[in-house]
Amino acid sequence: MRAPSKNVEDIALKLLEEARPDLFEGIMRDRAWREMLRNTESREVDLKTLRIAPVRHRDLPAELLGRVRLVRAALMTGLPHSMEHWVDGFKRDMHPEDEVTRWEHVASAFQEYSQVAHLSEEQLRDAFRVILGVSLGEAKDEMQTVLRELPADAYDVITEILQSPVPPYDIDDELMTEGPVA
Repeated sequence: MRAPSKNVEDIALKLLEEARPDLFEGIMRDRAWREMLRNTESREVDLKTLRIAPVRHRDLPAELLGRVRLVRAALMTGLPHSMEHWVDGFKRDMHPEDEVTRWEHVASAFQEYSQVAHLSEEQLRDAFRVILGVSLGEAKDEMQTVLRELPADAYDVITEILQSPVPPYDIDDELMTEGPVA
């Protein structure tokens, strides 16, 4: 095997290409997508010119429908829609599984924040708007109107929750250990 350089990343990719071409392909596709996003120009468009995407997937797998159901349930207060509405949206996505994964992250952040912040129904809808905004990269200044309705630390707490791979606000549990049960 010849690696294109002595760079550790290049060697690892070459090994992966040989040993697990399926993983290698996914990594390369992700790299290409990120590169395309970096080089894409952002511009404002008139909302009236946007058209709904066509249905790209006639059916979604049962396992994915279960995940959509959990997202829907978790976001019921912040973004109330029917199961049919959610499924229809994911059927129109190019990669519905990837999109469901993103929504799962938003839903878990919404659930975690709503548990630590103790908000009213209206504030929960505002919190959802902030969580979605932060997850989409919206600037804090653009959310000031909504943030005024939430606790002063809302933006920082929401950002911390979204950026953390594990819940930053968790329950203190005593873990079970091996040994006699009292």
